[in-house]
Amino acid sequence: MTDVYQRLAHHLDRLPAGYPATENGVELRILQRLFTADEEEALEKLRIGMAAGLMLQPGNAKKPTNICMCCGCQVLKNLKTLDSPAKVVHTNYYAEVIM
Repeated sequence: MTDVYQRLAHHLDRLPAGYPATENGVELRILQRLFTADEEEALEKLRIGMAAGLMLQPGNAKKPTNICMCCGCQVLKNLKTLDSPAKVVHTNYYAEVIM
């Protein structure tokens, strides 16, 4: 089993309901059916960024190609000086999670 699924299983086991390991590793096979390795890698990077207090900023497009994990760039510093930043920076596009 790949290390990425073992890290995901370890993370899930720390949740209140838990996700304990089994002798035959069936829990890792279940995770492989639910998530691709690429999806898990992306989720792991997002968890690290969120834990570090970084702000997630997707590209402002119908089909965004990037997500910036910002620690306070000049754009954000300038926006924080405004009384109503949402009136200046907005989008008509919304993310949709398809499961």
